[in-house]
Amino acid sequence: MSTPKTVANILLGILLFFCLLALGPGVAVQATILNTGYVERNLNSLDIDAVIEEVVLPEVARFPGFARYGFLPGSIESALLKHKDDIKQAVLEVITDAHRYVARGGEFDLAAAVRARLLDPKLGAAVLADVDLTSVAQEIIRQMVPSVLSSYNITPYLDSAVGPLEIWLKARMTELLPEVYDYLFSGGPDPGVVRIPVGDVMDGIRLALRAAFLGSPPLEASSIPQALLGGVFDTGWEAIRRLLPVAMEIDLTSNIGAPVGLTAALDDIDNALHRARPWVQGFQNSFWVLAGLSLVIVIAIIAINLNFVVISLVLGPALALAGLLNLSGGLFARNALTGAVSQSADVPAALEPWLLRLSSGLFQPLLIFAAVSLIIGLALVVVGLVLRQRGYPAVKV
Repeated sequence: MSTPKTVANILLGILLFFCLLALGPGVAVQATILNTGYVERNLNSLDIDAVIEEVVLPEVARFPGFARYGFLPGSIESALLKHKDDIKQAVLEVITDAHRYVARGGEFDLAAAVRARLLDPKLGAAVLADVDLTSVAQEIIRQMVPSVLSSYNITPYLDSAVGPLEIWLKARMTELLPEVYDYLFSGGPDPGVVRIPVGDVMDGIRLALRAAFLGSPPLEASSIPQALLGGVFDTGWEAIRRLLPVAMEIDLTSNIGAPVGLTAALDDIDNALHRARPWVQGFQNSFWVLAGLSLVIVIAIIAINLNFVVISLVLGPALALAGLLNLSGGLFARNALTGAVSQSADVPAALEPWLLRLSSGLFQPLLIFAAVSLIIGLALVVVGLVLRQRGYPAVKV
């Protein structure tokens, strides 16, 4: 073999080695992080029960208004779990849209996606319908009782009105969901006080109280004939009705807390996604350039030599060495990442198995690519040496 050809083979082999060495991690990123199907499959395998229990509920429990109702977190958990498939689908759609933008480009607004999918009023209403608001309704109806009735034992009668009030409360809260979402997205110091007229629920409360009063009259009315009890209640109700509030005010600041600046937080993430897009696009372009360059180098080696033995001994070491380094590096990085996940105190215990599977899976394409490169490279080296040893230096391709 002439000296120029030898130098060319050496240089092309070294260049191919470095291309393959860089191509391995690129294959892993393309097949995992930038692969929408891979992302969707891993999100679908996520234990949504654990996310609700260990991530969502602790955040919900931080709302100041929930401290008065110790049962609410459990009731909310039950409602969320009942609709976990819908919630998971909404989250998956938001993340998929964001991922598709980063990987493929186009238009994307994270705040609009969250508002349209995850904070869909229909989904919120479905969850709210399954939340137990009995204690909330009991507190509201007791706050509505005029002070002139404080000396009477009217608790049994008030309890009879809790059902109609809870139904009404859920209906009003469902109507208020868009306003609550506006409040959460406002990011400003608005007081967030919502005024709800209570006139339309008073008929239901009156009927419930009247039925309870007629069914079990108080001791003070024991001397009144049964036939007159209805009229007595109606007269008393009309007198008390004028003392009842005409509206109920909900202070979102005291019950939910100061606006969390959700829009600002989402804007930060959205800006990060938009900043990442050019880098991802550059990486994708570089990956395909690198893959094309590797193919060109292989073709050049074949074209220069046209000799299977020489080609095998040039391509084989580059493939084998790049595969070996990618394999050892991938195994080391995988073990380091899974070890960091398992030892991290910030990872919820219920999510650790999923994160470990995800961390391990990220390196699977790299390890496969490296193993295939190593096997093919070793095979080419062995075949080339055997053929040369047996005196076939001029095997043409």
